[in-house]
This record gives sequence, structure tokens and C-alpha cells, in this order.
Amino acid sequence: MVQVHRSPVNPSDLGVLTGHYYAPRPLPHGLGNEGSGVVVKSGGGEEADGLVGKRVGLSVITDTGLPSTIWGEYTVVPVSVCIPLPDDVSYEQGCALFVNPLTVISFVDIAKAGGHRTILHTAAASALGKMLVAYAKRNGIEVIGVVRRASQKEELLKLGTAYVIDTSVDEGKWTSELKRVCEEKKCTLGFDAIGGPMAAKLMRLMPPQTTLRVYGGLSGQREMSVNLGDVLFSEKVLAGFWLVPYFKSLSKEQQQEMFKKAVQHATDDFSFNIAHRTTLAGLAKDLSRYVNDMTQGKLVICPVKQ
Repeated sequence: MVQVHRSPVNPSDLGVLTGHYYAPRPLPHGLGNEGSGVVVKSGGGEEADGLVGKRVGLSVITDTGLPSTIWGEYTVVPVSVCIPLPDDVSYEQGCALFVNPLTVISFVDIAKAGGHRTILHTAAASALGKMLVAYAKRNGIEVIGVVRRASQKEELLKLGTAYVIDTSVDEGKWTSELKRVCEEKKCTLGFDAIGGPMAAKLMRLMPPQTTLRVYGGLSGQREMSVNLGDVLFSEKVLAGFWLVPYFKSLSKEQQQEMFKKAVQHATDDFSFNIAHRTTLAGLAKDLSRYVNDMTQGKLVICPVKQ
């Protein structure tokens, strides 16, 4: 049993709340994918007993047999989903070590395995997008970021993003720029958080033999239209990425290595801005403020004051 100190609100949580999350969710089902806290009780076993009184990061995304219930004062989880937090990692830094960091690590691992030196990423000004820029750069991979505002472009360029495409300008201008940059950098791997018409445009604009992996549905549209010529003659592939099955497909050693990297870079590559803090009682009110501009930082739930 873990007393929850901090838990972030992620886009996937909003998808569940609004009914737009496409993965099956068996009932009963709570809310919250990850968090941090202190272990207050053990159900038995040497490993679990050893965590009593320890500060941990925890997540239920790595075990699909669990109902997601981290948005609360206490939660009961297996020892396998708990990561001890080092002394230099606070509850706030340690509450989001899973969803975004493990996704970023996965993207970079996929890129490296395919021999890619550049990747394209939409919703690039998000917390995950900023983490990807830092971690990909550490691993010698450039990111072409796609954003929807000029201010977001400026921010990402300051962070060291190789190229940033602003879709708020004339469509003919940004699409031709994206096509040119992808061709120059031989970018044939993309990760799209938007779906819908954006995924279709990216499939059309990116070079032959591109693989575009859609991992989110920020467009709110469930269907995507793909040009037959892109698939048949240009050998482009539209695929999905969902962290849960990807993580479960890895060996225990690979999973532990990902956890190790997430903790190792918790205070640098995987650090994130907190725009708002709220309580369980104030969550409903503060959610509306958060969804209006999620790029400003995360909304973090604080069941326990520090």
C-alpha cells in the first residue's frame, strides 16, 4: 500500500475522462496512471517488505491487469510497479517517471534500432516533446518538431530542437517546408500524437519508405484517411504505438534498464514544468484551466501537502 503524495494529469487521463480513450477499459476503473509516494504497508514478501517506509515512483501502465487508481490518498499496487526514488529526486520529480519518460526512451530505442538519425514529432511543445528533444540529442538523434504556434517554435529552438515547423502559418508554406526538411535529413520515421487529418498529411509529405507511428488522438477524430499511392508505390507504413504492449513485449532486463534510465535522467532530460498544483477536492475545477493550455506545464495532484 502506497500513500500517494503526487500524481500528474496526462493527456491519456483526459482521454479516459472524456470517453475518447480508444483502449478498452474494463470496469471497475479508477483514474491516474502514475504518481509518487511512500510505501506504508506490505502484503508480504522480502522485496515488498524492504520497501516499507521508502519513497517510490509508481505506475499501473506497466501492468494491464490493474485498475488505474492512483488519483487518491492511497493505492494498492504490486511491488513490480514501484521504483525507489533516490534522495535527490523529489516527489514532484518522481511522480512522472513512467508515461512520458518510458515513451521517449521507447521512441529513441526504435529509432536507433532502425538506424534513423532524425525523427519527426508532432505536438512537439508538450512535456513529452521537450523530453524527447533532450533525450534524443543525448543519443545523437535530431528531432523535427511540429507545433501550432510561433511562440512554441521559439521555445523549442531555444531548447536545441534541430528543426521546428509551425503549422499556424499558411498551409502551403509549412507543408512545403516539412517536405523539404524531411527529404534533406532523410527522415523516414515519425511519431504523431494528433491523428486524424494531420496523420494523413504527414504520410503524404514524408519521404518514401516512411513509417509513421501514431501514439495519440489529440485531434479527437477516430478515423484517418491514407492515400493508396503512398502505401502501395511509396511503401509508406502507418502504424500505432501504445506503451503498454510495447513495454510488456520487452524482457525483464530491458524493462529494468528503461526504469534505470528514467530515474537517472529524472532531474535533467525528463524534468518537466508544473503549471498548476491542485488537491483531490479541487481537481474538477482546475482541470478546465489545465486543458486550455497544456503546453505551459503539467497539472499535479497533491493528496499530501509537503
